[in-house]
Amino acid sequence: MSNTVGTSTHVSIPSSASSGSAASTANRMAAIQKQIESLQKQLLKLQESSSEDATEQAKLIQQQLKMLQAQLAQLQAEQQKEAEKAQKSQQTDQAAGAAGEAEPAGASGSDTLGTEVDVYV
Repeated sequence: MSNTVGTSTHVSIPSSASSGSAASTANRMAAIQKQIESLQKQLLKLQESSSEDATEQAKLIQQQLKMLQAQLAQLQAEQQKEAEKAQKSQQTDQAAGAAGEAEPAGASGSDTLGTEVDVYV
């Protein structure tokens, strides 16, 4: 009786930087995390067997786990970079907003040149 567990060796996770949205990155991270959990379960099942085939499959799964963990780390770094970029952009916007709220020069009320009309009757 053969005690083998089928493994998937194809992992398709898009990694284009153009998708860049936080939701897309979070979805990709969740998909990778789900794959990691699935592979860990398969690895636990394989550890119950002492066959040579199970040992080979366990090695392949461990390689996949390492690859997925590297992808997850890369996505986390991208997410961190995007968060820092968004924070810097927000700070820039706030600084620009504060500068825009400042009263323009000459509009303090003490200089009324051009703001009043004299009427003679």
